Amino acid sequence: MSDFDAIRALTCPSCGAQIHAAEGQYRTTCEYCGALLELPHPSKPEAAPTIVARPMDPAPQAGGWGRAVLAVAVVILAAGGLVSYLIVRGLDHADLSNITSALTTFRVSSPAITLSGVDSSHPDAFVYTYDYAKDTRFLSYFDGTTRSLRWQTDPLGDDSYRVAMAQNDDRIFVALKTGVMAMDRLTGEIAWQASISDEVPYSCASDCIVVLGQRVVVLASDGGLYGFDAPSGRTVWSSRLNSSPDRLYAIGNRVAVFDNRDGDAVLVMVDPVDGSEAQIVRPQCTDPESGFTDDPVLNAPILVPPDQKSMVILFGFFSSCVQRWDVATGSMLWNASMGDISFSSGFGPRPMLTSGSIYVASDQQLLDVNLADGKWRTLIADPDYEFVPLAETDGVLITRAKRTRGTTRFELWGVDTETGRRVWQHPFTASEPLDEPDRMAGLIDDGDSAWTAHLTPAGLAVVRAMAQPHQLTVEMLNPRTGASGGPVAIPLSGINGDFYSVPEVLGWNRDQLWLILDGRMYVVNPEKGNLEFTWP
Repeated sequence: MSDFDAIRALTCPSCGAQIHAAEGQYRTTCEYCGALLELPHPSKPEAAPTIVARPMDPAPQAGGWGRAVLAVAVVILAAGGLVSYLIVRGLDHADLSNITSALTTFRVSSPAITLSGVDSSHPDAFVYTYDYAKDTRFLSYFDGTTRSLRWQTDPLGDDSYRVAMAQNDDRIFVALKTGVMAMDRLTGEIAWQASISDEVPYSCASDCIVVLGQRVVVLASDGGLYGFDAPSGRTVWSSRLNSSPDRLYAIGNRVAVFDNRDGDAVLVMVDPVDGSEAQIVRPQCTDPESGFTDDPVLNAPILVPPDQKSMVILFGFFSSCVQRWDVATGSMLWNASMGDISFSSGFGPRPMLTSGSIYVASDQQLLDVNLADGKWRTLIADPDYEFVPLAETDGVLITRAKRTRGTTRFELWGVDTETGRRVWQHPFTASEPLDEPDRMAGLIDDGDSAWTAHLTPAGLAVVRAMAQPHQLTVEMLNPRTGASGGPVAIPLSGINGDFYSVPEVLGWNRDQLWLILDGRMYVVNPEKGNLEFTWP
């Protein structure tokens, strides 16, 4: 096989599609997702690495790296699950210099989760990474305190896209293909491996693996449900659902999952200790006029108040309901019939729960459902807009508004929660959201931008990604008045070319925004108006 045959065999790290490149072409754009990709120059093929590094000292200073410990995890993907072993040896300065150079070909992708560290102001991250020079994929642990790679798995294989992740204080739990493994957060050492009947469902980075107490519960695509002992990996219990849902819900000390029983969709409350069915909740929504009854879809939204004693289920197509249920008894506390408002899918605008209300977006209106008794009202109605609730503070609901009449435009509104009156408006010109629904896809080019907003202790942070010049702009808004402190530009000097792929929001930690941008992690502090760091 020639070098350029190998290049043609590369796959996109963002979506997994095959990449085609002509001889002499070193940059291309994925025709499926629009990601801008740098291709390796032809060279002598290198042997696949079997060593992964774990720098143990703080991030390097001007005086050099010093010494570190290398944790080596070789993972063999077998039909029965995961088989592995761990090697540890010392590294000198030259070894670490070589590893640091190799990291420049790494690209960070999703799935990814942020991990609470010893210092919560510097969280760690566990991310899916791709080395485009070698067309290999890894799982990498990023240390938020030292801002460096702590450890990394051996190459995962070409078709290792369905990865689900969860954590507790000591370990990270990963479901990959038909295997589940637990890894030590400090060293990456694999503590145990186990098997499941099928891969995890698509788009299930965290919703199909749940850690509760001493149990790790995993959902497989074929409806298999497994409870593993967190310390040892022993399979404590397993069962098979009648249907194939794509997510689990952690509610109090129970794991919940939708299933079909006798033709009806029910919510099964499972005791993670022994796998027994603690409760069977049977939500049904009956249209008062036609008498037609709707069941929930298998991914219906469920909201859980902070006390974990109750849950709110939103569902229905021909007739829709919002229902609050008692977790301990499985009894319904109240039912709010919403008429012809549709909650037919769990993929639409996410309802938002506050201390006293449930805000629900539907078509061109935003509804306010009282959490205590289920009484509801239309808070906002505008035939020219669609709404997504974002946050509530000091009597103001911050909502995203999408203008649908004429040219599409996205805006932020501040709405009085008592009167429904719009008290301020912040429009975006030629800019699309970084968050679902309507997340921008493809590339950010000249004249394009993408934005995200988040309520922080210092105010409403708005971050925009722009091209030509490549930069992030951060802006702090007063959530009560919408007044702006003015935009601050943060140059993206590490990005070459005229455009770049749309960033992905990894999450917020207090006042920090974590992004995956051009294959790297960017951590932005909007209040300070600076870029705190990037990696790798």
